[in-house]
Amino acid sequence: MAISKDEVQRIAKLAKFEFTDDEIDQFTDQFGHILGMFEELQTVDTTDVPVMSWAIDKSDVMRADEAQQGTDRDVLFRNVKSSENGFIKVPAIIDTEGGNA
Repeated sequence: MAISKDEVQRIAKLAKFEFTDDEIDQFTDQFGHILGMFEELQTVDTTDVPVMSWAIDKSDVMRADEAQQGTDRDVLFRNVKSSENGFIKVPAIIDTEGGNA
């Protein structure tokens, strides 16, 4: 399939590119070759080729989402310096006394 210089210039204008006349000639030739390859691909018989969405075998690599017994709270709290009502107690980092923030 051939592409004209006018079409290449129109594409360049849409893409807001500026090319010299020599570059337009070069791109016209290159686009013509690319379109020729697509035409060649259109002639390939794909009647018995199964539809595929990936070019490689793809399987789920994630583990099954199954509930598991967690660690006992008493074991987790062995190294905690202080706790209150089942929560880890930490120093305040936000001043709630008002002040000038």
